[in-house]
Amino acid sequence: GLVNNAGLGGLGLIATWTEEELLEIFDVNAIAPIRLSQACLPLLVRSGGRIVNIGSQGGSISKRYFGPYTMTKHALEAFTVALDEELAPYGVRVSIVQPGGVSTAMGQNSMPSMLERFRRARAPFEEEAAEIVGAITAPPEPEPEPTEEGGDQPPPESEDHRTPSHPEIVATAVLDALFSPNPRLRYLVGTRWEGERVIRVLLDRLLDANDCPSIRDPIEKLEAQLRQ
Repeated sequence: GLVNNAGLGGLGLIATWTEEELLEIFDVNAIAPIRLSQACLPLLVRSGGRIVNIGSQGGSISKRYFGPYTMTKHALEAFTVALDEELAPYGVRVSIVQPGGVSTAMGQNSMPSMLERFRRARAPFEEEAAEIVGAITAPPEPEPEPTEEGGDQPPPESEDHRTPSHPEIVATAVLDALFSPNPRLRYLVGTRWEGERVIRVLLDRLLDANDCPSIRDPIEKLEAQLRQ
């Protein structure tokens, strides 16, 4: 089995990414899995093996400041689907694991380059970028004092209050993709809030596609297709 796990993070206004930075993140996140898969194909076909790509929920969604990173993960999604269809007749299955926020060193490792990108912002983005840098570099707020009733409840998860998952959820999905008799093509892993966020975006895309003049099916027909 081959697990394509290496990856780079990195946020920033698209206007501030250099061509060198773009080439690097695409090379590691999108091109390297192709190189490794091609190199291992003789062994994988011979053994009826598996390929597991570590993608991201960002392969289905995107938002401001995440552009280049999520672009690489969208590319990995397309690569996974195409490669699975090409290799399935030869006994090789391909899956992609789509984590949300996970407790790893990726954010810390990408912090210096991320701050540099925001700091190099020019008009008309300077004020917006400066606010982001200030928020990132500000001292953390103190934890609330516990009360006699057992302490304050943490706020519910939201865009501004994320709850990273333990890496074990990714490892469990990889294990299933490698050894299950019928591996899934996609493994979405993360918190409930993250999963619902992805589903909302996918539903928006479904409705956008349905708005094509040659389709425009009633909601009842879409519902029947989902049930089927």
